[in-house]
Amino acid sequence: MQQMHGLPLLARPAALHQELLSGERACEITTKGHGGHACSAGWPWSGTEVLTVLVDDYEAKHHPIGPPEPIAAIEFALEQRGLSRKALEGVIGSSGRISEVMNKQRPLTLAMIRKLVETFELPADVLIRSTADSRALSNPSRVAV
Repeated sequence: MQQMHGLPLLARPAALHQELLSGERACEITTKGHGGHACSAGWPWSGTEVLTVLVDDYEAKHHPIGPPEPIAAIEFALEQRGLSRKALEGVIGSSGRISEVMNKQRPLTLAMIRKLVETFELPADVLIRSTADSRALSNPSRVAV
């Protein structure tokens, strides 16, 4: 049977997970190219911490997570505060305007973005991004000035 890091390649995920998370085995795997010197008593991290750093680094390089779309950020802020779209009336405008903006039929204006930043402490750089749905921008009569 083929092996990788001393484990059978056909090992069940749970067994593989447990094996990798055992501190001694994780230290051996992560320091294999360094002669295992880091596994001595002076090693300041557990095997789990080393694996966590390695996985975080890999994910950041190969699967980066970009900032959210503006409407998703607004919806998240409302949800976290237990608020409904009605809370946006003083910020975006009437219920009709809120509906248009939240349904991506009308873009956020600079005034709306400023009020959203002040009221909900949302990052302005997230709110000024364009949405993936370009319906609002494809209709010239709906473009904010």
